[in-house]
Amino acid sequence: MADTQDLENGECIFTLNVDPVSNALAKGTGDAQMFNELARMASFTSSTAAQLTSSKCVLVDTALHHNAGASTVEELHAALATATLYLEALLDNGMSPRPASEQIVFQIALDADILLGVAKIRALRALWQVVLAHFDTDNTLPHHTHIVAESSQRFLSKRQPWNNHLRNLCAGTAAMLGGADTLMVHPHDVLHRADACADTTLGERMARNMPIILERECGLGHVQDPMAGSYAIENLTRQLMQHAWQSLSSTDTGEGWVSELLSGRWQTRLTNTHKQRITLMQQEQRIAVGVNRFVQADELFNATSDQPEGLSTYAFSSSSALKAVRESQIFETAALSEISS
Repeated sequence: MADTQDLENGECIFTLNVDPVSNALAKGTGDAQMFNELARMASFTSSTAAQLTSSKCVLVDTALHHNAGASTVEELHAALATATLYLEALLDNGMSPRPASEQIVFQIALDADILLGVAKIRALRALWQVVLAHFDTDNTLPHHTHIVAESSQRFLSKRQPWNNHLRNLCAGTAAMLGGADTLMVHPHDVLHRADACADTTLGERMARNMPIILERECGLGHVQDPMAGSYAIENLTRQLMQHAWQSLSSTDTGEGWVSELLSGRWQTRLTNTHKQRITLMQQEQRIAVGVNRFVQADELFNATSDQPEGLSTYAFSSSSALKAVRESQIFETAALSEISS
């Protein structure tokens, strides 16, 4: 394609999103196949980077962990452990630290907590620089960490879908203020697509236009790290970094991280985190408007499927696979039971 368009290699900018860890969780593969895939990823990335210098091949998708119930600290844990595993594989394949680190893209999920979302992005960027410093003997590694932010699918509700739009707006605001390079917004009415009569064009258009409005009209992306210097944000960022680093201390090596994933220990940890979050919501110590507070019963959408087309799911047959969850599902189920009775 570059030849037909008469483009130089450096002008071809794209991301291929090779992510063996996520693929292994999806397929339920074992240790041997996982490390085989890591070797293939490293070989492919090395050859591609040599030919197309502006390409990015490797994706670290922690939105998968977020949508399976991970806390912010656990999502940072997954991001750093996976990225380090990939970086080591690239270095073992003969790449030098700088081009290897430039190949890695992070994809995270943001929910309606703006301050925590901003701190998550800032903490991820700072922690990754700490990791890179261990591999950088000549101080030549880039200081920019490429981050893709997407709106959380875990916090979507079937009730009052316009609340989902407001949640997406909060997530997008956090992404812009945190300095994410790319923003992906899921339509606020995606859960209603199980209804054949539902008009999806409005939700798709608003999801497409939201990043444009935030960037061009609101100008949220025009200032680099606008929250820097704020005591609340700086303190929250520092706390996240400390807790994430402490969490990572249990994973000594890349092999240890793979073992934790494929043994199911990590999945059990995320399940417990999600259960604790639901308990807080049931006790109204954690409020979600339209879910456990300020609910209009007549606005419950009775969809036939909880995971309609367009909403990612990680429900796999493997015992070591991740499974997507939604915080509002238990409240919707209870409401449907009351309506039926």
